[in-house]
Amino acid sequence: MRIVDGFVAGGQYGHLSQRLHNSRGSSACQAYSSLSVPALYKKVHNGVCDMIDKANPLRKLLLLNALAMGSARARSHQGYRAPLGPIKRLQYNVLDRLVLSKIRDIFGGRLRFGCVGGAACSIEVINFMDSLDISICKGYGLTKTSPIITVNIPTNRLPGSTGLMLTPKMSVRRHRVIEAYEDVISNLYGEAPLAEGFGENLAASSCQAV
Repeated sequence: MRIVDGFVAGGQYGHLSQRLHNSRGSSACQAYSSLSVPALYKKVHNGVCDMIDKANPLRKLLLLNALAMGSARARSHQGYRAPLGPIKRLQYNVLDRLVLSKIRDIFGGRLRFGCVGGAACSIEVINFMDSLDISICKGYGLTKTSPIITVNIPTNRLPGSTGLMLTPKMSVRRHRVIEAYEDVISNLYGEAPLAEGFGENLAASSCQAV
């Protein structure tokens, strides 16, 4: 699927300024999906955490309960826990209207999933976005490989991973170079048809895995 196919189907493209000061900075776009670096979501996550730290006890309790309920709902949808009961669903609906929807307004109010790359995206940030009912799909690639190698999709995600190989035309292998205690540092090698302008033959490119 090409990006232009979305335009043919009636989609629109919007560009978000690098500076995200408040909800008015992105609400004009009202995107359903986004492509960005993780810093966008990390900045909102850090802003909400700062808000919680500075809030009075009642507001802090409201914010924490809303995020906890959003997280429980997300985990139930992902199959990690039983579905919410009637009372919990009612609590979620109330807290979503009072709190979570206001945070979603920072992204325009309609955002439901985002694709990120270019840097590591922490599981903490991904779980935070899940609690807002926004799925973050992390991918990995190189410009030379046209450029995506692996990617998560909303219906098949593993937070903390870079997802599955995009196409059988690519080959991916991992080479372990350092192992200390439980930490493993590896190089990820990807091989695919080169993007136009990079040469005529296939070539392998490597980069430290994120």
